Amino acid sequence: MWIYTSNGFISVVKPTEHTQDDILVVRSRVKQDILQLFPDAKIIETPMRDYAFRAFLPAQIVADVVAKQILTIRYDNFKNAVDLRRKSIYGRIWASTRELQYSGESHWPEDSGFNLL
Repeated sequence: MWIYTSNGFISVVKPTEHTQDDILVVRSRVKQDILQLFPDAKIIETPMRDYAFRAFLPAQIVADVVAKQILTIRYDNFKNAVDLRRKSIYGRIWASTRELQYSGESHWPEDSGFNLL
């Protein structure tokens, strides 16, 4: 799962190398992006991997932090709330994903099982 906040980006996945079911790995390209959300996390540097920084954390802690981010939203436009250093990067991501709206993928077939209700 990719999670973008006003001042950071993390990727959260289930690590294949971990034996505990309740552990997730929080990954990022910027060490501070993990630390600002999980200040006590033990960061592992992996410079030769896709994400240079990662932390193995209990799933419930990750869920609680992400929920808090959602529950404390105070902006009415995410793009205007983004840290200036990231504004152009996030803008390019927004533009890229906007293509989905016009590629026909914005209309789910009735039998897809996808239901907003």
